[in-house]
This record gives sequence, structure tokens and C-alpha cells, in this order.
Amino acid sequence: MNKRSQINIYRSRKSNTVRNNIGTMLKVVEKLIQLLRPRICQFAQSNKNISKHLYERARAEENIHFLKLQREQLKTLREKILSQKNEVTTKIIKVDKQIQSLEKTKTEDKNN
Repeated sequence: MNKRSQINIYRSRKSNTVRNNIGTMLKVVEKLIQLLRPRICQFAQSNKNISKHLYERARAEENIHFLKLQREQLKTLREKILSQKNEVTTKIIKVDKQIQSLEKTKTEDKNN
């Protein structure tokens, strides 16, 4: 055997060894992924539950904020309505007094 053929044999053995090592590593990685998959799914489910909880919590806080704003608006509206009601009742009282005074003057004029 000459030196060139020995080198070719060595190269072919080396490439076969590399191919076998790569194939073995791929099988090991595949097995690891299969073993880790349930944990990954569980982790993803846990994250999904946490994010849903955070979303619901933020939504509830937002609802509370808007309910407080609405309560303040209703409070000011109620105060405005009460003040208008008081104005109307005072005007009604003034008109009643004017009517009474006119009736008095009318009856006095009839008597005279």
C-alpha cells in the first residue's frame, strides 16, 4: 500500500466516525427534547395562566378606575340637579307670593 491510499483510508474512516458521532448527537438531542417537552408545555401553561391572571387583574383595576370616575361624575351631576331644584322651588315660592299679593290687591280693590 502506498502512502496515498493509506491517507484515503484514514480520511474515509474519519468521515464515517464524524457521521456516526453526528447521528448519535442528533439522537441524544432528540431524546432530550422529548424528555423536556412536558416541562416546556407545563412552563408554557404556567406562563399562560400567569399572564391571564395579570390581564384580569389589570382589567379589574381599570374597571375600578373608571367606576370611580363615573361615581364622581354622577356626584357632581346630582349636586347640579339639586341646586337647580332649589332654584326652581325658590322661584315657585316667589311666584306664589306675587300671586298672593296680586290677589290681595284685587280683593282690596273690589272691596273699595
